[in-house]
Amino acid sequence: MNPVVLTRVFKLPVVVGVNLMIGISLVLPAAQEPAPRDRKPEPQITTIEAGGVRLRYVPLPWPPEGGDAWPVGRLETSVPLRLDGRTLEPGHYALVCEALHHPGFASFELVKLGDSDWLDPEELRRRPQGEPLYRVPVRFDLATGATPRLTITLTPDRRGITLTARYGNGRFVRVFER
Repeated sequence: MNPVVLTRVFKLPVVVGVNLMIGISLVLPAAQEPAPRDRKPEPQITTIEAGGVRLRYVPLPWPPEGGDAWPVGRLETSVPLRLDGRTLEPGHYALVCEALHHPGFASFELVKLGDSDWLDPEELRRRPQGEPLYRVPVRFDLATGATPRLTITLTPDRRGITLTARYGNGRFVRVFER
């Protein structure tokens, strides 16, 4: 057999096969839209209530995304409360924590809100507009185990309502007195 004839016999299937593979690879990506890899399901708003106080918050994932401030939630109270000797009239307040430059410490702030402010999940992920009415440093105690998302409880007792927030491996507690 002549080597030139063998080359011609094998050349045609190779050329057709390569062209077919190139054609398929060009058609397949156009037919399929890539699945979003970085898209996470949007956390819904969690609402908890105790003793005339309602708190709405988004269970943000740990670690926090973006800046050093993270929203704790929207506090709605129908009764007057006292926090560290300061009176909070019935109304709507944003609770915000901002990391301080000392490990384990943050500032805890309350910002007065309007009735319809800071209600949807996207708003609850950002710092609200306005100056804080109240700002105090809080210490995050190391909690046993880490929570993958912000978790908040309101516990009523004789003195008032205790707010406990856990985020990552930290925990802080504030008591709202009646």
